Amino acid sequence: MNKDLMLNVLKIALGVLGSLFVLLAVMELPGDMKGLTLEEQQATYANSKLGLMTNFVMFVVILGAILVVAFFLYGLVTDTKKTLKAVIGYLLAGLGFLVFYAIAKGAITPAAVKHDVDVSTLKMTEAGLYLTIFMVIAGFALMLVGPLFRYLKK
Repeated sequence: MNKDLMLNVLKIALGVLGSLFVLLAVMELPGDMKGLTLEEQQATYANSKLGLMTNFVMFVVILGAILVVAFFLYGLVTDTKKTLKAVIGYLLAGLGFLVFYAIAKGAITPAAVKHDVDVSTLKMTEAGLYLTIFMVIAGFALMLVGPLFRYLKK
């Protein structure tokens, strides 16, 4: 059995299992959770299949983390130069995030107060948005300038 086929089977199996767990959890919950008291809501969640669904998600996330580390180590052994370029890229993205985190204000809004959101969470979200916007703009700039550099190189 080749690697691509195994990964496709794993992907389909995890997708079907996840969908089944979501359906089981959603079908078991009452239609109007807002009409229940807080204690009744907590009891409903505790007695439902949400725990099974949460454990499945944790399994998938942990499996994903293990696979990422395994593929990183495999890449480091087989193609060190490419893997080190990727690591440098990740470090630069992390450095950019830290710079944007230092710039972020973390302004408290009425919605943040209502939902008891911490200032550091707001700053992290703001820094992530800044980094995403920066990366999109840089990507578009490279997309526009790349052909020009190729033309000038010829």
